[in-house]
Amino acid sequence: GLPYLVMEFLHGESLQARIIRERQLPIPIIIGIMADVLAGLEAAHKKNIIHRDIKPENIFLVSKPRPLAKVVDFGVSKMSFYDTEGGEEAQLTKTGMVMGTPYYMSAEQARGLRDLDARVDVYACGVIFYEMLTGIRPFIAKNHHDLLIQIIKQDARPAMEIRTDLPKELGDVL
Repeated sequence: GLPYLVMEFLHGESLQARIIRERQLPIPIIIGIMADVLAGLEAAHKKNIIHRDIKPENIFLVSKPRPLAKVVDFGVSKMSFYDTEGGEEAQLTKTGMVMGTPYYMSAEQARGLRDLDARVDVYACGVIFYEMLTGIRPFIAKNHHDLLIQIIKQDARPAMEIRTDLPKELGDVL
């Protein structure tokens, strides 16, 4: 009579573990990972769920039964829904509340803006894409405050300056 939750047991490792081990991943692997992650986020976004904490630790690389990247840990996700009484969209967070991991935040998230949408997840995927290609994050600072200021005010160093063997098309996508 007790409630319980059944979850899938995943065989593999986090994307973070893979990045730490390999630093710069092979381009075909990166493309496969990003395709899987974006497909998973598309499904969530169609249900009005914004993850808000996309980062390598929350991407699991499944090894069995076939290689696949899965988005996990929707612990700080946000659902947008319509208030049935007034017809207005209700939000589960307040203005000024910053949710997520700073390295992967969009400027809008870093500012604590309220009206965030699925683009914050897409931005975080861009940061992860950059990290998988170059082996480093686009913004690095000594403290949280300085990191958020960099994200809000600066452009990242072009990935092609760090990894010169990148095809121009990948730099353009990034």
